[in-house]
Amino acid sequence: HSAVLIAIGPGELEWGQRAVAHELTHVVVGHYTLSCLDSTPPWVGEGLAMYTEGDLEDGFAVYLDEAVQQGSLLSVRSLSQIFSNDPDLANLAYAQSFSLVAFLVEEFGPEKMVRLLDEFRQGAPEDLALLGVYSFDRDGLEAAWPQHIGAPSIPISGTAQANPTRTPYPTFIPLGGAYLPPAASASPRPSLTAAPTSTAENLS
Repeated sequence: HSAVLIAIGPGELEWGQRAVAHELTHVVVGHYTLSCLDSTPPWVGEGLAMYTEGDLEDGFAVYLDEAVQQGSLLSVRSLSQIFSNDPDLANLAYAQSFSLVAFLVEEFGPEKMVRLLDEFRQGAPEDLALLGVYSFDRDGLEAAWPQHIGAPSIPISGTAQANPTRTPYPTFIPLGGAYLPPAASASPRPSLTAAPTSTAENLS
């Protein structure tokens, strides 16, 4: 019903602003790409939602940095599935999704991201959608993305998580203690409505 319910305490207003931006992005993208085929992959939806919040929070950035150093990044193909219920894998999946979307928006412009959403709305498979807009598929995205984050060629783990279970944003609770994303100041992002086309205007 396009209703978003978020419990935000008096001392969590900065986090609450990010959470509202995140969840409203899901509503907008969900409406925009709505089709009977539902082909929008999780990394695109979650990456856009996190990108709308502002800079990647430190708590998530740690997961991404460690995965880069250890060569344990997830493949885009695995991020096309429902995220793992393992807290560490889930946090890495969100952080990496943010970084992939940031790469696509900042390197190729918001207009192409809108075109990618158009492809998903029409039911295009993920590789064909990427090829049609960016001229590379998921493997090509993995090859081009590392330079954006200032890293050399990065080994990507192609292992998909076993028995994946949807992990709701924004609360991840690892065994042994609660994880609360640290507060971080939001920074402006290129608007996805910047394109002069009618489709981009409809996304606003």
